[in-house]
Amino acid sequence: MPIRRTVAGLCMIMLAICLVSVGRVRTLQESSAQAQTDTPASKTLTPVGTWSLTIDLQDGTRIQALYTCNGDGNLTETDTAPETHPLGHGAQQSGHGVWEMEGDGIVGTTYIKLHYDREGNYTGRTTVRERLMIDKNGKVISGTLKAITADLFFDQEHEDVGKITGTRMSVLPL
Repeated sequence: MPIRRTVAGLCMIMLAICLVSVGRVRTLQESSAQAQTDTPASKTLTPVGTWSLTIDLQDGTRIQALYTCNGDGNLTETDTAPETHPLGHGAQQSGHGVWEMEGDGIVGTTYIKLHYDREGNYTGRTTVRERLMIDKNGKVISGTLKAITADLFFDQEHEDVGKITGTRMSVLPL
């Protein structure tokens, strides 16, 4: 009988320790969640999401674009570059690339657009590099870009520089 009481007592102590531990874990989780909400917005800003952008090139060309930045650092871009402009360069293609944080709210991107003629023949590519700044509310983005268009043999044909402004897309009410 004394052994059963000892075992039962030990079980009660173990149960009490477990309950206290669960309470502490929950308290730690709540503290962590509160700390995340107390963090300044600039510390948590990333470009993850979809952005509606306007690109103004130095030569006066204005391009509308959509960027989608995934949480894994990948970037997909599509735009309205005129077919006659070197960035339009024949049949339109999406750009694919990567992004990375370079500081609080500062994002670097690199993406490539492959170019094809109307018959579907590969004619070259444009490599675009950007440095973007997300505002403190995480809804507006702006920055600069440099785009180099090269032919089939990677010989540089054209260089563009420009400014980017845009807003993060959000779900609109029905």
